[in-house]
Amino acid sequence: MIQQGCGPRPDVIRRLSSRTTRSRSGENPTISYLISPRSTAVLERQLRLRWHNIGAASYRVRVWGNQVDWSIETDEAEAVFPGGSQPIRPGGYYQVEITSNTGASSKANPVGFTFLSHEGVKQVQQRVGEITQLALNRESEVLALAYLYQSDTSKLPPFKN
Repeated sequence: MIQQGCGPRPDVIRRLSSRTTRSRSGENPTISYLISPRSTAVLERQLRLRWHNIGAASYRVRVWGNQVDWSIETDEAEAVFPGGSQPIRPGGYYQVEITSNTGASSKANPVGFTFLSHEGVKQVQQRVGEITQLALNRESEVLALAYLYQSDTSKLPPFKN
């Protein structure tokens, strides 16, 4: 009955086809945890890393995995990872650790990202083109793009009018 509502709300809502197992939610507010990119595949080789700002004077950021070990120190809560100058392996997982000058670190729960293959990037770009060719209203286009970016593009049918 409608009066009884929908029942208890689940703590986690996940698509059945989702391969994401790590949480994308926030973590301990006293550490600088990675916000973006977080447990996802990325298109660009050079990307902006963003993390939770705890108001520290400086942060040391380290990206490692698959023959990459890169770090930088900054006073901002973001930094640019120069992926183009690193031996990036598509599909490989890259972990990110952020440590503040106060000693607070994300090391206990590292998260990261993967890079799409060149073919995967082309596939996503083709799908974006298909969506923009549909001449959808802005809201529909944004929703279609969001669906595309959160999906396994190899299993999506072509977008058609």
